[in-house]
Amino acid sequence: MRIAYFLFVALFFDSANAAVSIPRRLSASDREQVVRILGWGTSGKILADPYPLGGYPGLELSLSIESVPVDDLSSLGARTDQQENFTYPKITIGKGLYNNIDTWIHFIPYSEGTGLSEYGALMRWCFFQAKFFPGTFSLVAHGNSTNVANAFTSQAYGLDLITGINISNIALFLGGGKIAATGRFQGGNTDLSYTDSCHLKTHGDTSSGIICDPESATAEGFHAIIGGSIRIDTLLAVLQIDLYSQPVISSKIGFNF
Repeated sequence: MRIAYFLFVALFFDSANAAVSIPRRLSASDREQVVRILGWGTSGKILADPYPLGGYPGLELSLSIESVPVDDLSSLGARTDQQENFTYPKITIGKGLYNNIDTWIHFIPYSEGTGLSEYGALMRWCFFQAKFFPGTFSLVAHGNSTNVANAFTSQAYGLDLITGINISNIALFLGGGKIAATGRFQGGNTDLSYTDSCHLKTHGDTSSGIICDPESATAEGFHAIIGGSIRIDTLLAVLQIDLYSQPVISSKIGFNF
């Protein structure tokens, strides 16, 4: 078990692919699409056994790998080379509190390989546990902030309803909810700007080139969640699929203490 964990850690640090390329000179509709792909795709994900952490010793340390499809970015704005998936690792720390309330914080230290940094938090309230059946219902609130190469920053928030069933050491869960994200795009000179909001910059009566303003875009919608977990002693492994505009696949391995 320990060997499997260390193998995953090695994979974790080797999992990040090249930084995602965000097209330049994005129109308003293009910017909203980027928010749907990257703002939603990098948002917080529960990735947890449906049973409350407080039912175990209560502390969870884990590593996850998330893969966001980004092939649709290539056709936006000034276009980029074809891209497939943006894959990155994430560190998560969870703690069970009281009354079946659990909290997690997660973060991605900046990496030159991905150009990505991220931090956020989740809170889960398991408000129903069946007495004669191993089923649960939970509400999950989450929020996070993401920075992609200082070209695109986003803040995403959501509220999900999750139902799960635990049979022995195996659990299945599904659910869904509302998600909203706001992204901000860097402006600048026309050749470097990620927006198309450009105008002639003047100093007094003398023209001094064309400048593009930074812009923001917001996207709201619903998404579905399906996943499963397996527990071996204190080791936990989770696989989850989030259905946004495109499916985002995430996996996690960690320990409960």
